[in-house]
Amino acid sequence: MYASLQESEDDTRWAKGAVCLVLTEGMGISSRKAASWLGCSASQVRELSKTFKAFPEEEMRVPFLSWRHHRIAASTPDPQKWIIAAAENQWSTRQMEERIKIFYGKTKETDVLMAKAEKAYLLAAEGFESGGKAADWLKEALILLLETHSRDAAQA
Repeated sequence: MYASLQESEDDTRWAKGAVCLVLTEGMGISSRKAASWLGCSASQVRELSKTFKAFPEEEMRVPFLSWRHHRIAASTPDPQKWIIAAAENQWSTRQMEERIKIFYGKTKETDVLMAKAEKAYLLAAEGFESGGKAADWLKEALILLLETHSRDAAQA
């Protein structure tokens, strides 16, 4: 049921995007005025228009990716390239944003990896603090991971 609702919401966004694009580019109405007519913000009108303009034909869209994937791709110089990459790599929207930021030099891959490592450390520390089965499992899993990594490094 949730997937059906999400699909319906995405279909609605595509329809709204078409309307926004017709109003702003087709009829020359300002985003602000279109927003007041449609009951949304001017930035939302611009976002809907931009995304629809990048993927006006259904064949250009990837049905199993969300509207947000398409919106993120539309904010790049090459939307089609990025929506295809997201589909081929099965990226979440977060992963897609990371890849785009790295590609365009807005962040470094090492910074992204460091942020993930810090988050993993904090989650592990929280797991140890809770004690019990979770802490025991985590300890064993980390020991196994370190042993495997050390063995692989020694063989290299």
